[in-house]
Amino acid sequence: MQTAIWTIDKHNNFDKLYPAIIALYHDVFEDWSKGLGVIKKRIFEDNVDHSCNNIAIIRVARTELFRYNPGFQVASNFKNNCLPIIQWCLDRKIKVLLDDAWEIGAMFTDEFGDILKGYWPFIVENNIKILANRPPIEDNYVCEDTVYKSRRDVYIDSNFFIFQTRQQHLKDNFRFRMNTHPTLHKDKKYLYTCLFGNIAKRNNAFLYASLLKNNLIGGDSFTSTVLRKHDPQERKKSEHDKAYHEIIDWIDNHKDLVYKDRPFDEKDFKSGDVPERRIPQQLYDSHFAINVETSQNPWFYTEKTFKYIIAKIPFLSYGGYYFSSGLRRNYGFERFEEIFDYSYEEIIDHPNATRSGNRYRLIEGILENVKRLKKEPVSIFNQPSVREKLDYNESLFYKLTTIDKLKEHFNNIIEAVK
Repeated sequence: MQTAIWTIDKHNNFDKLYPAIIALYHDVFEDWSKGLGVIKKRIFEDNVDHSCNNIAIIRVARTELFRYNPGFQVASNFKNNCLPIIQWCLDRKIKVLLDDAWEIGAMFTDEFGDILKGYWPFIVENNIKILANRPPIEDNYVCEDTVYKSRRDVYIDSNFFIFQTRQQHLKDNFRFRMNTHPTLHKDKKYLYTCLFGNIAKRNNAFLYASLLKNNLIGGDSFTSTVLRKHDPQERKKSEHDKAYHEIIDWIDNHKDLVYKDRPFDEKDFKSGDVPERRIPQQLYDSHFAINVETSQNPWFYTEKTFKYIIAKIPFLSYGGYYFSSGLRRNYGFERFEEIFDYSYEEIIDHPNATRSGNRYRLIEGILENVKRLKKEPVSIFNQPSVREKLDYNESLFYKLTTIDKLKEHFNNIIEAVK
């Protein structure tokens, strides 16, 4: 049966509801519908052919919208913009896939304050699926994060960022790459690089301040931070996380040190390209990297992770629990036990611990690794097994992101919706 994909026209008033996953296909194929072997249909405009497998892909509000805005705005946007489109499709017996490919699908759970949780019965009753950046590997680990375990029949893994990272690295960042190059082991300048991104985010500020406070940022390291759009997020203390109070107090007393705009390339950052997907020369010049992921949720892998694999740099991650072991189980990428102690990722959350307390334990593990590696000879990064793993991971990344793999993944999404 032929599949018809329904979307909102990209150039109308609903532009923000155009699917992220379809935008990715736009960038890869000259004509995405021909490239994927489907029929392209426009919501509100085209007639429905019920001999086809009709699927509407509708983007929902990104979680970034309600990290910095009152929750009622997001609920209102969903009710006023998304819901009429969804209902139009359901009335015509078109299956609905909500595209949250950039995020983890948390807006319909209580993770961000029940913002859209009231719509959950509507989603379940109408067999609506949610496309989210979340690999289905929870059963392989003991973890308190059970949001998806009871609702996995609704969620479909978008696997979005691994494909998008390759596309943007090879295409959008071509001009930037013309001014960078890999560095030989003997010529490396830095012990490590850490690209923090938006330092206004609590998680990023906590790690940056912890490294500063412990004198782990200096001439032998390269760090960059971005402070452009938002005021620093509120830093709350909790009676369960008293170990965290010290770093919060330290930030409050050193705001001018923490909250600064230090992009790795000021000129190119202003060019309007995709700087966070770029690999700066300083990263090539480093023996290892600290990967500051977008979220401390387990198994949320974005371009921040994959660009270190492309650059062939060993890295520690400030992500969720079981982060590196999940990366190995879900994709097959090798870890670097010869260099890093990953045990800090495998501490089970205490039921009464808050998110900040859990983050602090991740930070402590990273600090201990950096302190130890400062005392190790740099030859530890040039072991034959390390070089072999770097080569293997890079090769695997490109094998997993071919056009054939992209088509295969799209077909898997369609089958899951059907």
